[in-house]
Amino acid sequence: AHERTLRGHRGSVLAISSIGGYLLSGGRDGVIRVWDLETWVCCEILRGHDGSVLSLSSNEERGLFVSSSADGSARLWDIQTFHCLKVFDVMSQFSYNMASASSMDWMLPPCMPCAIYPPYIVACSDHGEIFLHDGRFDELGDICDSEDEGCALERVASPGLLTRRHTSKMELSSPEISARVEREFEKALRSFVKIETVSADPDKKQDCFQGAKFLLRLLESIGAEVKLVPTKGDKNPIVLGRIGNDPAKKTVTFYGHYDIQPAMETDWEQNPFEMKAKDGYYLGRGVSDNKGPILAFIFAVRELLEEIRHGEETQKSTLPVNVVFLFEGEEENGSIGFKEAIQENIRWFDGTDAILISNTLWVGEEHPCITYGMRGMISMSVEIRGPGKDLHSGNEGGVFSEPLSDLTKVLASLVDSRSNVCVP
Repeated sequence: AHERTLRGHRGSVLAISSIGGYLLSGGRDGVIRVWDLETWVCCEILRGHDGSVLSLSSNEERGLFVSSSADGSARLWDIQTFHCLKVFDVMSQFSYNMASASSMDWMLPPCMPCAIYPPYIVACSDHGEIFLHDGRFDELGDICDSEDEGCALERVASPGLLTRRHTSKMELSSPEISARVEREFEKALRSFVKIETVSADPDKKQDCFQGAKFLLRLLESIGAEVKLVPTKGDKNPIVLGRIGNDPAKKTVTFYGHYDIQPAMETDWEQNPFEMKAKDGYYLGRGVSDNKGPILAFIFAVRELLEEIRHGEETQKSTLPVNVVFLFEGEEENGSIGFKEAIQENIRWFDGTDAILISNTLWVGEEHPCITYGMRGMISMSVEIRGPGKDLHSGNEGGVFSEPLSDLTKVLASLVDSRSNVCVP
């Protein structure tokens, strides 16, 4: 039996290849899907061909791959940027007299197998012809990414996501576990801050995906069962993790978000995505909201696990509680799809007794505090309708209500004199 199934193409999958940690698939739907081999998630959809993708060939050394299609073209792609670098028109090489062909018997010759054989891009037709196109990689010219040239790129988080379990044994190191874990925490935070996970910027879609992968690998490294969950509307995925399923223990769920606000402020003293330490503070976008707190919790769990494993006197081999990790990537952008994704994966939160969120403020810098409740927010639209025309205040004023007065009464009824919300 097969271990996993990847879904996403509409129709038959006709071509497959791999390059640089990615699996490439081409189908009858005319698109190329790029699958991340570490998470088995579709991280890119490449569009441009007008017909079925018939073959894929890659050059690992150059970081390039070529696709051929039933539309009579071959396309050269860069695996780093996922841009189409050049389009090779097999049609222009086909020696068929279009003028003598009727509209009934004319068919565009498909481009069959293709390959990269430096300095050539090799493409074949179904008429026994092999075409060698000039594909010298230092003379490729401009990137083809305009709609006029038929190239388009869509960044996605695919529905074909899978659960994986991986348990890794921590290395035995210095007895100063705390000091070592703190150093590793700072190193991880620097790497995490470098990933520009701005959820409100469509151009940062791939960065957000990398941020989710970063957390996924980190949770795997401490022995958690993990899952990357898609969200409605192809928004950034949710990262789930769990350590322990003992029904006799309490279960704590920790929530955080890996997406951040844009760094548009003009008073940054350094690159906001290059974390700096100054006067006892970490400076960088997302350090406090919310990447730092996320990693602080993960590394706290890691430190507890190491102390348990390395302790000579302790008789416990596991955490005293079950721990669930929940990290979303759209908190700064409306949390679209968050509720539905949680409902579809509700079993991950079985037995939850407490939910811990580290995304608020302390009342001071010297003493830790626990925020146990915060006011929420609700938005609504209120429309008051009145007469369709102006009425005489003397003749009709006592009969009809004034819309402005009615609206004022409604607004005044929302909160009482002690600021208590009166809405049921």
